[in-house]
Amino acid sequence: MSGPEYWNDGPTDSESGGLGPSGRGPAVGYGHHMAMASGGRGGAWGEKTVRHIPDLIMFHFSALQLGENGQIRYTLDASKMVHYPDDDTSHFETVLFTSYESNGPPVDVRSERAVRSEPRDEVVFTGHVVVTRQPTPEEPRTVMTTSILTAYPQRGIEKTDQPVVVTHGQDRLLANSMIVDNKTKVAHFTHAKLLYHSAPRHP
Repeated sequence: MSGPEYWNDGPTDSESGGLGPSGRGPAVGYGHHMAMASGGRGGAWGEKTVRHIPDLIMFHFSALQLGENGQIRYTLDASKMVHYPDDDTSHFETVLFTSYESNGPPVDVRSERAVRSEPRDEVVFTGHVVVTRQPTPEEPRTVMTTSILTAYPQRGIEKTDQPVVVTHGQDRLLANSMIVDNKTKVAHFTHAKLLYHSAPRHP
């Protein structure tokens, strides 16, 4: 049986410092408990109907993606994963997704749930979404919180139409929506308010 691939999303821009998954490479996944189910098709008068039932269920799920040089690109941990073959979606619960980019610090995405749609190149994180970019010697820790975040890995786009709060060190930005293009490194916010602390002055 051919199984689903996770976070195997197409070419990545090596200069991108995105918040979400992108890139192509081998994906490895495992779970402590796994259940497989097979569904059928059938209907009245010979009509074919597609049943929305899972073909793969895994608990305490973990997956990782390796780059061409064998380095870990991404890791994904979830308390549960359910894959539906009719629309090729994978549903995750209690999600921790970590991106390791060569040109930037690790980025964590935590959410209560996530849905990965392979045909649409779409990942939707929902339920108290927290995105954390780890600090560097030059930049402080950055944390973004919202209720839903949609990522399009191949395009390098992340967006939400829900309120967001971005904390960058001691500075804070509040906005009604957000679109981030990781390839151009341009972020758009609507109705944004910025609360920042001025740098201390030295005599």
